[in-house]
Amino acid sequence: EQELERASRYERPLSVLMMDIDRFKEFNDTFGHQAGDDVLAGMGEVLRDATRESDVPARYGGEEFIVILPDCDLQGAMDAAERIRARLSDEVFEGGAVTVSIGAAAHPGHGDSAMELIAAADVALYAAKEAGRDRVVAAGPGKKLPDGAPAGPERGKSRRRPRDG
Repeated sequence: EQELERASRYERPLSVLMMDIDRFKEFNDTFGHQAGDDVLAGMGEVLRDATRESDVPARYGGEEFIVILPDCDLQGAMDAAERIRARLSDEVFEGGAVTVSIGAAAHPGHGDSAMELIAAADVALYAAKEAGRDRVVAAGPGKKLPDGAPAGPERGKSRRRPRDG
């Protein structure tokens, strides 16, 4: 909220990336929780290495991560997301490689509140999963989650199993 308020006050762009490690539950079940924990830690390192000092990466829950990108328009967010995706593909984990699907949204354009921006990025993330995973999708006008599917933090609680993968 603070970064969004700052972006609005100074008429600067702000972007949000929502990302989900593809097929994480399957990876965790196959190779064990320690291997899964190593992937989560590795994703944290990737985010620290692939983002700017001003960016704010965080674990959003489970195998989901969010990055707040101050002073970054949608194209910059797409470029950052591709850097993250490519950097993760270079990582070698016990059990093999992992991929990530990423949704991007930007202010102004995709929301005037933090929840609207997160929801827009989440819709784009869902589209990336539906399009085959291991890709980056930008939010667009009119894109919505399927009927009855909540967005933001509530989405993670009720849709964890179907979304995994």
